[in-house]
Amino acid sequence: DYTNQMLYASTYGRGVWKTELNGAIPVCLYPVHVRVKNVSTYGADASWEMNTAEFTGFEYSFSTSALPPSGGTFTANMWASVTGLGSNISYYFHVRAVCSGFSSSQWITVGPFKTAPACSQNFADSGGTGSNYSSMEDITWVICPSSPCSNVKVTFSSFNVESGWDALYVFNGLDITAPQFSSTNGITNGGFPAGGYFGTSLPGPFTSTHDSGCLTFRFMSDGFDQRAGWNASVSCVQKNPLVTNTQDSGLGSLRQALDCITSGDTITFSPSLTGQFIDITTTTLQIKKDVNMYRSPTTTIKIRAQHGLPIFNIQSGYYLSMRHCELYPDSGITGRAIVNEGILTLDNSTIYEKEVNLGIGSTIENLGSVIIKGQSEILKE
Repeated sequence: DYTNQMLYASTYGRGVWKTELNGAIPVCLYPVHVRVKNVSTYGADASWEMNTAEFTGFEYSFSTSALPPSGGTFTANMWASVTGLGSNISYYFHVRAVCSGFSSSQWITVGPFKTAPACSQNFADSGGTGSNYSSMEDITWVICPSSPCSNVKVTFSSFNVESGWDALYVFNGLDITAPQFSSTNGITNGGFPAGGYFGTSLPGPFTSTHDSGCLTFRFMSDGFDQRAGWNASVSCVQKNPLVTNTQDSGLGSLRQALDCITSGDTITFSPSLTGQFIDITTTTLQIKKDVNMYRSPTTTIKIRAQHGLPIFNIQSGYYLSMRHCELYPDSGITGRAIVNEGILTLDNSTIYEKEVNLGIGSTIENLGSVIIKGQSEILKE
């Protein structure tokens, strides 16, 4: 017992003897409770613990071989993260303690674990398509699209998880704190949380509606019976062009919606944005496809430039049609709100000019066609 520095000896029917090691045998203890978690398409995290403070650090390695490596990456932490792995590939995680005097513990290896699949790949349990999953599993996969313009969709073709004991959990986002796609199942007989999927009925399909486009799956199994698990296909579907925040760029922004929208579709806005300013602070929003921006009369959207440049530039051959929108241009000279080389339709939309800009330059620089509908106006802010 290296932790307590004791040596035990026993015989059949004659008792047990013990003696202190007294430090006569220098030992570098190995890590315990080694876990691989947060498995993504191209990376994974690992953590471990130690039953002693007699160490100077650790070496770890992620590899496709179950054989311990000759060496690894040094860390002073009891956790590690890796990126750059291949998608849908089985890996092993190896870790050992490094002690004083250049001694090391034995390698501890866990796995195999499979990285999350990418779009158009298969998603299976740890046993793959031909074997059962293992006991005592607690594995999390984060499946994300390759493009910010897509959402992940997972469709199951087979499902066999021990009913009432093991469970698969599905979350709409980047981790297990995201909103859950819950089943009607309660807490399992082993105490795993409610809302998991088990039995043989196909769950889903599941499509992410999170800004990231990701889905997270967590599987938990007990220490007894195992089943065949599941097979599912992963696809990436075009995002609904929904604007969810007032940021200039990034997930849920108007700029991203314009980049991701299919020509001729309509950009929609979260009701929570009603009356708020969407600030354009970097570059002009380029209209390079046919775009509709419609809202109801009670949910006006405000778009404001804060970079001295036009809010929109409608390129030749394309249209921008806005209904119930308010534009607040900055202080440029020409085309403060819009430079139009295509077709601009203003339907019950208003442009508010700053008083210092009145009579200077132009609100719209029109090199194409402008269609005015309803009570569209240019007013003093």
